[in-house]
Amino acid sequence: MIRFVICAAILMSLLGSATGSALASPEVVTIINQGGAPTKFIPNNLNWSPSSLDAANEAKKFLTSALNSELNSLKAKGAITVTRHYVSTHNLEYPDWSTYVPAWNQYRLTGWNAAGKKVGTTKLLPTDTPNLADRLVLLNADSCSLQGSGKNNVSKPLCQIADPAPETVLRASLRTYIAFNQEDNTDFYFQQLKTCLELHYDFTIKSGIFDCPKNAAIFGGSRSFPMSGPASNHHYSITVNKNAHTAIWTNSPIDYSTFSSKAKYSGAGVIGFSR
Repeated sequence: MIRFVICAAILMSLLGSATGSALASPEVVTIINQGGAPTKFIPNNLNWSPSSLDAANEAKKFLTSALNSELNSLKAKGAITVTRHYVSTHNLEYPDWSTYVPAWNQYRLTGWNAAGKKVGTTKLLPTDTPNLADRLVLLNADSCSLQGSGKNNVSKPLCQIADPAPETVLRASLRTYIAFNQEDNTDFYFQQLKTCLELHYDFTIKSGIFDCPKNAAIFGGSRSFPMSGPASNHHYSITVNKNAHTAIWTNSPIDYSTFSSKAKYSGAGVIGFSR
């Protein structure tokens, strides 16, 4: 864990400052960000496969059923109206949440009977905080009626659960997947590469693997890594000039269309993906 913390600040500062142009780590490694800085933005025009759309519908079915259960519980206690109260919810991973869902904060639903007395309050919803798709299945209003129009509910709409498009659910689910399920060791790889080249250690490149034996003493036994592969929000590739002991490290945007046929319903409203 320590090795990632040590390396992360160095690489991230380089990634953040290179916007479409090359930056040189003095005479050793040149970083190129193709197409601008790496991004986690999920396009809204992906052509999702039928199996992926089926996965989204399964997730919607679960999430809708879960919210219906909460409403039925309040109704069983005598509630005829429901109000929603949002609660400030910690958020570090999704500064872009509004691109995918209508609200970030969790909320509680409170049921009220015909006399205006509170009869029950739900737990915090959604219960799965990291899953963005949970925030797409919610009530249509902050105050609504469980009975429809009547003398006690003249101004309140009937409580209805939003029905998001399966494409919208998939897009939010993919953003969640990118946030939490993509292991990113590129900062560590970068430091291994830079160290090996700077110190002019002997190295080999075979079957797409860079191997520098003497790095093992510096990096806790680690000495090799892939010359290309996926990272959390981009794809990287490395070319090395063996004679000059220099390298070019290229970051390119993720082709999110490759995920369009790889969604799979994992249960409990969660959709997973494969690469």
